[in-house]
Amino acid sequence: MTKKRRNIVFGIIAVLFVLTTVGAVFYSLGWRFDLETKKPIQPGMFYFKALPKNCEATITPIDNSGNAKGNAIIKKTDFFSGSVIFENLKPQKYKIQIKKDGYISWEKILEIKEKEATEAKNIYLIPQDPIFTAVSQNTENFYFSPDNKKIIIKEINTAPSDGWQASRPVPRSFGEGGSLDEGWALKLFEPEKNIKSFLIKEADISKSGAELKEIIFSPDSKKIIIKAITRENIEYYFLDLDKSPNNLTLLDFIDSSASEIYFIPENLQKLLVLSSSPEESGGNKKIISRADLTEKKLSPPLIKNIIACQPSKSNIYCMDSQGFLIKSDFSFEQIDKMNLIPYPVEENKKYAVFTYSSKIGIWEENSLYLLDQKTGIFQKISDSAENVEFSPDNKKLVFSDGYEIKILFLEKTDDRPERKAGEQIFITRYSSKIKNIFWYTDHYLIFNSRDKIKIAEIDDRDKINITELSPDISSVNGELVESKSLEIFWSQSQKKLFLLSENAFYISEKLIP
Repeated sequence: MTKKRRNIVFGIIAVLFVLTTVGAVFYSLGWRFDLETKKPIQPGMFYFKALPKNCEATITPIDNSGNAKGNAIIKKTDFFSGSVIFENLKPQKYKIQIKKDGYISWEKILEIKEKEATEAKNIYLIPQDPIFTAVSQNTENFYFSPDNKKIIIKEINTAPSDGWQASRPVPRSFGEGGSLDEGWALKLFEPEKNIKSFLIKEADISKSGAELKEIIFSPDSKKIIIKAITRENIEYYFLDLDKSPNNLTLLDFIDSSASEIYFIPENLQKLLVLSSSPEESGGNKKIISRADLTEKKLSPPLIKNIIACQPSKSNIYCMDSQGFLIKSDFSFEQIDKMNLIPYPVEENKKYAVFTYSSKIGIWEENSLYLLDQKTGIFQKISDSAENVEFSPDNKKLVFSDGYEIKILFLEKTDDRPERKAGEQIFITRYSSKIKNIFWYTDHYLIFNSRDKIKIAEIDDRDKINITELSPDISSVNGELVESKSLEIFWSQSQKKLFLLSENAFYISEKLIP
């Protein structure tokens, strides 16, 4: 080989070495060459996390019209963490599908951008046909304890019928008398133990008939106050759920002027009673007194000129007639004002105070306000809010005007998509009334509308996945029935859905692993 030829070969090898080295360096830095555009690019990646675990995740590159333009990539989510990563992806749009047998698939179109990781790590697949089991056939209403471990069911006797689905409550008016087996009864159901026990019947309150108005649980879920109307008189009764036999006690020292009653957490033998002010008739000013269940007496007013209040752990928050939101313990010996500028209270409007963790707000009729505790000023959230629920992580609030659902972000979130504090997003709208709304998880909602149960994510990238839950409802005798006239309750602790449909009360299997 001549010297010239050797130099040429050496030069070619040197050039190839340099190109290979540069290519390796660029590759290690994340650069790739796009054969379609003939340009170098820096790819991105997808990170998904889903429940249940061990799902099948598929990504398919698509064009702007939504048509596939390449081969799909399929992976399984990790058996232990439920996560999966797709790396070295060309920046473009992809159709994502995550599926598992027995569950409704999750689908969304997401875009990969250069040098970025696109995440969706709060994915929950919804069971296709969850099984519901009947707990009670003749239920008119149900009341959950604060710890969600106890349910008081109001059952009503029904007229004889060939099939229990067609049965209806026996009508009965005050003063009719009749058999003690007629009317309603309260029963205690404990889902974790699957035990239902008798508490009281209507005749225990009045043999002439009584209308059940409200059940108030103690913070420890062991005691209740029953509010009932007998012959147009409002009466209050105390019942200890842990005592057997049940000892129903009439609280005759609390009269019909009482509108709200709260247990005092540090001493459950004492109550706070919100009553109409004897000095004012027809207005919204009230007084707060302390009731002693042991001594059976009511104290003089602890505080006056209150229009609404709400207890929260060891404190109670009240709105006074001057428009100040005050905070106190249950003795009212020390009172702190929460807002600097008084809220303009109108005498003929209804007000309510609500709290959740550190968040405090008020309703004026249906208008919703949250207190900015840094500035001491109320901020209007909505002119019409019928359903309001804070998320379990206390970072979000869902509200509805009856037909639309919106989310308010109370804090900045780092999850994708990122949100700013105070940002609102629209979830969905229906022509029929939206009834009960609950947080299914921190990132999903469950609600019902027109006798349909819906579960919606709050990730509004591309379309919002909204799933219609199709309950496989079995009656006590094993027959399948259609869900109608729905009332629902979602238990965060048990991950189960409870529903009332045509006087039948059902409990679901566990919906979230």
